[in-house]
Amino acid sequence: MSSEEEVSAILSAETHVEIDKLRVAAKHGIPPKLRGEAWKYLLSVSRPDKSEEMSTRRRDAEEYAKLDKANVGLLRQVKAEAKRRTARGGHGPSRALLGSPQTAKRLENIIAAFLNHNAHLEYDPGMVHLLCPFVYALDDEADAFHCFARLMKHLEPHFNVAGARHDLAHFVALFRELLPELHEHFEAEELEYNEWALPWLQFLLSRELPLECVARLWDSYLAAENAEALFRFHEFACLAVLDRAAEELMECDHSEIKHFLRNLPQMDMEGVLARAHHLRATAEASTTHF
Repeated sequence: MSSEEEVSAILSAETHVEIDKLRVAAKHGIPPKLRGEAWKYLLSVSRPDKSEEMSTRRRDAEEYAKLDKANVGLLRQVKAEAKRRTARGGHGPSRALLGSPQTAKRLENIIAAFLNHNAHLEYDPGMVHLLCPFVYALDDEADAFHCFARLMKHLEPHFNVAGARHDLAHFVALFRELLPELHEHFEAEELEYNEWALPWLQFLLSRELPLECVARLWDSYLAAENAEALFRFHEFACLAVLDRAAEELMECDHSEIKHFLRNLPQMDMEGVLARAHHLRATAEASTTHF
């Protein structure tokens, strides 16, 4: 059975979607045309019980329709960030999608609704990048909003000062232990971790990788059992990206490294994910406690 047939069979079950099976399948990648629907289940936006499917969708659509989407000045900021995202990579459908006025409006609507509904949060350009994969995978604006809101809830502990400081220190310790030569090179070139590693961690590489690569990476992320497992695996995915590019990075100076880290190229994400699993196993087997 092909990946598409397997995921399709899970999602089209008559009475109940088996989330555990979907998680296993998602770790191996979800076919693009099924990705949006699968992500909704993995984020618990859609419920496994099919008898609740129509009522849940109707409720979610009505809830989103009622949210205030007015936010003066936000459109310009969102358009500018979406333009930067388009320039950073992607090809074919993703480039056309991100460059369209309709997509800019959808991004503005969703982020405005999210911020108006979460008054304690302020706009961050990274929100646009975290939202883009959902707009890419889902046609329905309300579905994209609810998936984005659920992911932001998962990530909220990592955006406060204490959480961010802890995450960065933990990541740097892993970097030093698992990729010592590259870490030493970065130290010699005086790379500031706040400038590149913190955005990598907080925004799940959504700003730096081409959108198609982000989508494949997130298949595995959203298959994680909980938010903590998602984020901890993400650390090793970041290290795997560095490791796959280590030979090139070792030949770069400070400014070249900074540019590379902000504008990652198309990568073999299956190779990245395999390397991430290997690095995690190495860290777990180490006598050093992380």
